[in-house]
Amino acid sequence: QWELRRRKGMGSIPSTSCFAGRIVCGDCGSVYGSKVWHSTSKYRRVIWQCNSKFKGEKRCSTPHLYEKDLQQAFVRFVNGLIADREETLAGLQEALYAITDNTALEQERDALQAECEVVMELMRKMVQENAHTAQDQSDYTARYAGMTQRYDKANQKLAEVEKSITARSAKRQELEAFMRELGSREELLTCFDESLWLGIVHQVRVTGAGAFEFVLKGGYEFQSAIA
Repeated sequence: QWELRRRKGMGSIPSTSCFAGRIVCGDCGSVYGSKVWHSTSKYRRVIWQCNSKFKGEKRCSTPHLYEKDLQQAFVRFVNGLIADREETLAGLQEALYAITDNTALEQERDALQAECEVVMELMRKMVQENAHTAQDQSDYTARYAGMTQRYDKANQKLAEVEKSITARSAKRQELEAFMRELGSREELLTCFDESLWLGIVHQVRVTGAGAFEFVLKGGYEFQSAIA
């Protein structure tokens, strides 16, 4: 359901293809879209091509692709991982900590939470003191505004840090899921597996040099030749 909603939100990209929104031009960064060649003849072909290939002054060097090219490249990519599974898993395990370690972020979060609590307490005391003791209201207003500004700044930074922690945690779960999937596979793929594609691939960058760069959902990158 999530995949269907994602594709539906991509406008002109066909919502029925598992490749929609995942193939990216390595030259300009645009998404690949499907095009129909010779639509009214027996030579009708559906190809995938950079959506911005002919829009700029310089034409992108990335090639157009048939779906069989994408499917075969994915099968080769996965089979390469399975063949070198132990080495791949060892590398992924090493990368897992570096990519998703939240130690520094959690320390920063705790410090910011403490800062927010301190400022809130100072503001509370300022209000209480102003209610019981005669003060210059202009001075009080200026000091209170300064405290509010300090709190807002710390709270905004706290929200950013918490967002980063959540993103890293999600990335860790995705990478761990892929490692479990790879670890459980004994046999090589003999044909394209759409569910596996949807489960592990975040993006595939197509380069003008004739190669795919696979980016997994956990952020880990691999290269695989087209031909």
